[in-house]
Amino acid sequence: MFVVAILGPGTTSAETATDHSFLVAIQRVGINAHDQQGAVDVARRVAGMADSGASDEALRQPVRDFNVADNHVDSFIAASIAAYSPYAPDSAFLMAIQKAGINAHDQQGAVDVARRVAGMADSGADDEALRQPVRDFNVADDHVESFIAASIAAYGS
Repeated sequence: MFVVAILGPGTTSAETATDHSFLVAIQRVGINAHDQQGAVDVARRVAGMADSGASDEALRQPVRDFNVADNHVDSFIAASIAAYSPYAPDSAFLMAIQKAGINAHDQQGAVDVARRVAGMADSGADDEALRQPVRDFNVADDHVESFIAASIAAYGS
């Protein structure tokens, strides 16, 4: 699968770049969005819900309704928040991983690792290469994909 830019009426280049980063992020963690515009729409909705304080279960429901497999729901949510939160990238990233169940006691370290992972992804690193710095940062195996998805969505190009 490859990611194409979504250009609609009134779409800015910044929105297109954000959509692209989000779609690349979910693809890199194994989520195949055959309806890319639908995935972007769900992601924007989830980010808005998160910003409004919705519960974790409320955030999961539209993702499940979009037929994202249960083992990928948290990664989709993390990428959604990182890409479409109204906050600056560092704050959006930290909020995204927190919603995915990752407690980053060293927030600056988490941001540094995320920027490194996104840069590696932009350079074409393989999946295992992306996982290694996240594991080295002591992220539990069941949260590595969410951390990677949020990293690419927040900082990818």
